[in-house]
Amino acid sequence: MITNNYAPWLFLLTGFFALRVLAQFVTFYVPVPFLPPFEAWHSGTMPYWLLVSFQLGIFHLMLHTSVKAYRNRLVSQPKVAKYLWVAGIVYMSLMLVRLALGQTLFEEHRWFSNTLSTSFHFVLATFVLTTATVLKNNNSNRGVLYV
Repeated sequence: MITNNYAPWLFLLTGFFALRVLAQFVTFYVPVPFLPPFEAWHSGTMPYWLLVSFQLGIFHLMLHTSVKAYRNRLVSQPKVAKYLWVAGIVYMSLMLVRLALGQTLFEEHRWFSNTLSTSFHFVLATFVLTTATVLKNNNSNRGVLYV
């Protein structure tokens, strides 16, 4: 039984991110007709090997957080929740600005105009904001530390 109403959303966002990482990895090695080309996934700001390393670390953190939320083992941490809310809002806002600039002033610049890459940053920002909500609202485990 899912005791945390946010756990399914965290799993869904984690799944979206996992599919993005997998799709980009596949298109790096083999062009697939039903997927966008590798360049559409990759903004080119860092070498792919480094990017995929970060993505795997992020995926692990997202999956770990989702499982803890499912098991209702995320400890209520209002101060951490506040920092995550601020970080999530700033992150989401910056990606909105990136998207707007990429569609208007910087259409020729790959980092700004890469809408597929930017859209998955919205997934990550939403995950951060959802996690903040869980940490703020999860009163059932207040003061209980789980490993």
